[in-house]
Amino acid sequence: MTGHSARHRAVLTLDEMVPPEVPVGTVIALKIALACSDGCPLDNRTVSLVTEDMHVACERGLITVAAPARLGAFTWHLVSPPQEVDGVLHGPVSMRISFATRPLSTSLAVWEVPSPVVIGTRFTVKVGAKSSGDCSLEGATVELLDDEGVVIGSGQLGRDAWEGTGALQWTEVELPAPVREGIVTWSARLPAMELGMPHGQSAASFSVAAVRRPDHRLTITFTDDQTEKPIENAHIRLGPFRAITNACGQAEVLVPGGTYDVKVWHPGYEAPATALDVQGDLALRLAGSALPEEDQSARWMM
Repeated sequence: MTGHSARHRAVLTLDEMVPPEVPVGTVIALKIALACSDGCPLDNRTVSLVTEDMHVACERGLITVAAPARLGAFTWHLVSPPQEVDGVLHGPVSMRISFATRPLSTSLAVWEVPSPVVIGTRFTVKVGAKSSGDCSLEGATVELLDDEGVVIGSGQLGRDAWEGTGALQWTEVELPAPVREGIVTWSARLPAMELGMPHGQSAASFSVAAVRRPDHRLTITFTDDQTEKPIENAHIRLGPFRAITNACGQAEVLVPGGTYDVKVWHPGYEAPATALDVQGDLALRLAGSALPEEDQSARWMM
């Protein structure tokens, strides 16, 4: 390099700084600008990213790399060597980029929980999980816990995703019903793990309604109060028990003895709740009033 009578300072900047923490393995895009403090054009000057694992040259002001796939604290360096522009020397310049990696997150879901379940029986639920980094979670163990935090079931996630989700890998887990009547809140847990890359723990809650063993059969018929025409697809609810009427306007519900408010809903009809004391098998006829056209969007207040 020849002698120089002038020296200018080069300035290296990033359009957006790297966050203090980034998930392992995620893409980091560095949009780089290199300028002369005196306005010299430095468009063709080389800028490189130097890490302990790689050396990447900048192309058109952008470097795209993946964060390390392991947990830790890291320091990267952007560097540009000296360059002569129109007889003016621009000295070397560098920038330090420091950050830490954190585990990828997972999301967890529980579905197809039957309601209600009978005390003393067993039932199954579906449990699925997804990685925020789209990593495969095949073989990961999910745990199901009761309301006291005791593990009551577990299963390993399969390879295939649940239909329609694209990436929710799932399993089916069998569970014992609660030992007492009522609604309890249980949870699913996916512990922290290393499957290709580190993942943090996640959890999801779900409710289970437990009832005594049903010993009485209710046959409910729902009709139009003016025409006595049977109403199909009417939703019947007695506490946690539910049923839907058939083409004859009938539904059968098995319930334990007790007092219930029988509620019925069907679009376009209104039916008051009916109090019912169940001490044996019963047949019940209920009638609904057709709503005026403008009121047929009434909500189901059950």
